[in-house]
Amino acid sequence: MTNLANIREIEERINKLRQKYGMDFDEFFELVESNIDKLLDRGFDLGEVLEDSLIWENLLDELDELKKKLNL
Repeated sequence: MTNLANIREIEERINKLRQKYGMDFDEFFELVESNIDKLLDRGFDLGEVLEDSLIWENLLDELDELKKKLNL
């Protein structure tokens, strides 16, 4: 798979997480760090939220690395 295809795939996965939680990563991560109850009150499972936060953070890091590699 090409780097550009990887970027598209990562961006799609990030967009799915944005849609799932209805917010960008910074807002989501702030809630995870300081007020996770708001996410739990919306019906999300604690394990799911914690797992998604790690996945989302890793996807953003991977996307950043790929873009730097391609000078995007």
